[in-house]
Amino acid sequence: MIEKEGSTCVSISIGNCEEEPMKLKTFRNNYLLNPLQTIIIDRPFELNGDKMHVLALTYEDNSYSLWVMDCLSSAVVEIDQMLDPLNETNRNRLKRIDTSGVRSIESIEIGESVFNFNGSITETFENTGSRSFHNLQYFIEKGVELHQWDNVHLEKMRLTRYKNSESHPMSDIKLNDEVIKLNFGHYHKDAEVSYKYSVNFNLDKPVKFKYYNPFEKKDEYFYVHKFEIYDFEKHIESINNEEKFKNLSNEHLDRMKSSIIKYAE
Repeated sequence: MIEKEGSTCVSISIGNCEEEPMKLKTFRNNYLLNPLQTIIIDRPFELNGDKMHVLALTYEDNSYSLWVMDCLSSAVVEIDQMLDPLNETNRNRLKRIDTSGVRSIESIEIGESVFNFNGSITETFENTGSRSFHNLQYFIEKGVELHQWDNVHLEKMRLTRYKNSESHPMSDIKLNDEVIKLNFGHYHKDAEVSYKYSVNFNLDKPVKFKYYNPFEKKDEYFYVHKFEIYDFEKHIESINNEEKFKNLSNEHLDRMKSSIIKYAE
């Protein structure tokens, strides 16, 4: 999964947030990257046409983390900029999911050493007060070269940290000419099946359908087991009577219902 770090407003940030000034201890513990060990890898690679860059392995809290940076494609940025969550249709949602799919790294092999990961955090650079800037600065100061992205806006960049919740002893790793191998986890992509099928509503057995898989470039099959009726109009009308919405104005409820209808189109 992908987890987006929330933006934090501190006293040194420019904005209208009113929060008490940050203490130095908080800044040191939560914003500065200060691992016990840093193994600079600094190697670019491509995955499904997307350019990525392995920055380093860091060791802290009794485990290793792998840091990877990537650049969002122009298609993803364009979709995100145009996206209105309240007015997004299912068709546009499918396009967005298909375009921005992410394959997670399960492990990295450096020579005979293997480091496994079971979670990740992806940071963006939307807020200049976020920790992502401090983390990126740390790796650049350590000598990581990212000149291929010198003319790319930081808002199009992402920094992902792959972590392992299990303890791992610190290793004495020397890169030298060691072969580095990344192992990726399984993932899925969604695609619109642009076929029309005719089938009876009441099925006494599963029905098999064929469709063209644009990713594998071959025909595949899926089964329909049954259909159920969902009274969408009844659901929309029931919103006015739901307890959790009782404090909302009628105008607000009407806007919300319109947005739900638009999303379901």
